[in-house]
This record gives sequence, structure tokens and C-alpha cells, in this order.
Amino acid sequence: MGEMHRRIQRLLSEKPIGKVTPIGDNGYGKDEAGRIFMLESAEATERKRAVGHRKRDKRHFTFSHMRNMHEVTDNLSNKLCGYILMLQPYIHFKTNIIGIQGRNPMPLDDKGIAKIFGIHVKHTRTALSKLKDADVLEQTDSGYYRINDRYHFRKKAGGDAAMLVKTFHTTLKTLKLSAAEAGFLYKLTPFVHYETNLICENPFEEVAQDVRYMNKTQIAKCVGISRQKVEEVLRRLKKAGALVTVERRAMLLENSDDGDGRDTLVILNPRIFSRLQGENGYDNTILQMFAGL
Repeated sequence: MGEMHRRIQRLLSEKPIGKVTPIGDNGYGKDEAGRIFMLESAEATERKRAVGHRKRDKRHFTFSHMRNMHEVTDNLSNKLCGYILMLQPYIHFKTNIIGIQGRNPMPLDDKGIAKIFGIHVKHTRTALSKLKDADVLEQTDSGYYRINDRYHFRKKAGGDAAMLVKTFHTTLKTLKLSAAEAGFLYKLTPFVHYETNLICENPFEEVAQDVRYMNKTQIAKCVGISRQKVEEVLRRLKKAGALVTVERRAMLLENSDDGDGRDTLVILNPRIFSRLQGENGYDNTILQMFAGL
């Protein structure tokens, strides 16, 4: 496993592999691995990074508790998990009430939530009932729906910051996904690695060479669908801009059970899901993978 991790770290590092060949006169170049780099001085790059870290991240987001989420992902269907993800941009700050955001916030009723889900009100009520039975949703005395803050919330992170992943509202709402596809994405979020956004078995591992990245076979087991179906969903999510995949030959691994002779690594879009404070904390190579998405 050590050799695989060294190669992956090299792939995901900011350093180009081999010679960087300029692409026209636009200030960009391509290395021997086909990755795109901005041709600028090291001083300029460091200056941008320093300024970025000083800027406060003002994007609206919801916190999700990664360890507690397993109680949800292990027991609910992909479709129901997809509905939970669809509700994230509508969680009100502090109260966790599901409603319209903005200057005139207003709680959403069954009809309003049905529009978010894109299904009939009757089917929406069935889904909401199941989410209440699973303790993901609660209903106030006034009849409003509220997300259980054990799983998702909008307030200060507190002492659990290392266990949280942020879901950014604006970018999430741009995704055009079915409920099942959104649920697939939701079930991956408890496995997001802190620095790289790679999907792995041990996302809280701090030693790089000990991180166990998940391939398609392992992801299939995680989300409860066939490996073939995983490949189809990954293609659609990649097209939607929710993630990218990096394929490395299985010969790099000592114990690979990836059936097609390759090991496929999945990276979630850090502009949608992130455990860092501000996207400037990510390696430039990772951000470039999502350029234009």
C-alpha cells in the first residue's frame, strides 16, 4: 500500500510531473501526466494563498456530523438520503427549520417541500413520514419541519469541528440529480478525507500513508448497489460536476479487488463539500480538476 500512496500523493501534489509545456499564450501549461498548471511565480502563488486564508469564507453552508450520519446512511435508502441532501440549502440558521431563506424567511409546508423533491405531494408526505420515523426530521408544535441537529445544523461548529463536513448551498442547488443520485452522493460524505476530499475508509486518519482510499467495489458496498451501477452513477455525477474520478492501474496495489484491473479513486467537489476553512486550503491540483464544472 505504501507505493500506491506515494504515487497518489505525487499525483495530487502541487508539483508537476516532468516538464510543463505551455498551452498557447494563456498563462497555463500541461505536465507529462496531462495536468494543467498556471504558469506563475512561486511568490505570486504564495501571496494568493496567504490572502485567501485571511479572507473569511462567506458562503452559506450546512454542517453535517460525519460519524452520526452513519446512523442515517446505514438504515435509509439512497432515495430518502437524497431527499435529506436536497433539504440542506433550506435549513434555517440556528433553528434548523426547513424553509425559504432570504430577507423574508418562511417555513415550508408539504407542498413547498414537494417542489424541492420534484415529486407529488402525496409521495412527499410518505417520504417525510419515513424521515420522521428515522429521527432525521422532527415536527414542531406549529407543524413546521426541522432537521435533527444530531446530523445536520447551521450554527457554530463548537468542539466537534474535526468531525464535520460542510455542504455549500449555492453550488449544491446547481446540481441536476435524481433523488437516488443525490442519495449516492450523500452516502459518500461521511467518508471525505480532510485534506484531499478523496473518499476513504478512514477519513479521520492524519498520516497520509495510512489512509485507505475506497475503490468502486468498496463504494458499491457502502451505498448498497452493484458495482456496475456504481460506474453508471459515477459517470452521471462526474458529468454534473459533483465529483471527479482518478484511475490508477491496480498493479500499484498489493491487495486490489477492483475487478477491471484498475483502481478508481473518487474526489468530491470541494466547492460543494468541504472539511477545510475556505477552498484556498486545498491543493491547487485538486481545484484544477473541477475547473469549469
